[in-house]
Parts: sequence; C-alpha cells; structure tokens
Amino acid sequence: MSAAQTWGQVVVLKGARTVIAEPGGAIAVAPFENPALASGGTGDVLSGTIGALLAQGVEPFAAARLGVYLHGLAGEAVRQRIGDAGLLASDLPDELAFARRRLTLLAERRSAGRRLGFGVRDRSGEGTTG
Repeated sequence: MSAAQTWGQVVVLKGARTVIAEPGGAIAVAPFENPALASGGTGDVLSGTIGALLAQGVEPFAAARLGVYLHGLAGEAVRQRIGDAGLLASDLPDELAFARRRLTLLAERRSAGRRLGFGVRDRSGEGTTG
C-alpha cells in the first residue's frame, strides 16, 4: 500500500520505488524497494525528515528528493542488520543521521576535486583514465 503526501505543490507517493513529483512536470523515482519500510510509522519518519529539510531552507522538490533518499538509505542500513521484517519506525532516526553524514562526506570529497572510488593509471604511470 502506498501513501501520498504533499508539500506545497510537491507530491511524494511512498512505496516501492517512491515517486516524487512537482508541478513543472519533474519526477524523481527512488531506487529503493524495501518491504521493511512498509511498517507503521515509517511514513511519519519520512514526513519529519522532509519537514526538517524544509525548515532548514531546502527548496521543496530538493527536500523531498533528499528526504526520500536518506529515508531509503536508513531503511537499507536497518534491513541489513535485522532483515526484511521487524523494522520499527524508531529504528530509523539514528540511521538517518548516519546516512546524511555519509552523503555530506561524499559531497565534500567531490567538491574538493578528489575522485570517488579507484583511480586508474595507464601503464606508463602518467595521468588517470576512466
């Protein structure tokens, strides 16, 4: 079962591959399909996450996309620990904070011009490729 929530003109349809849409026609689809997030209260956690981002001044469509992504990452972390069943909404807040920290570190690394992942050098040892 999916549930829809709106923030201004932005709509979030929570479910497997959550959909975020804005009135200009832009649509984003989350990459997560986690049955553990179909438990009671997880949508409230998602709403609170998006609301917190909005309160920090993030534009609504970006806040919804980031909130859905962080919620999905948090759900995946809990799923790895306990499996597809038994997740409680109260399991998510700590994992949301960890997920946000991981994304912040990746963004800082990228903005500093450092490559993510492995660099590949050609056989002469000069330059990077790929």
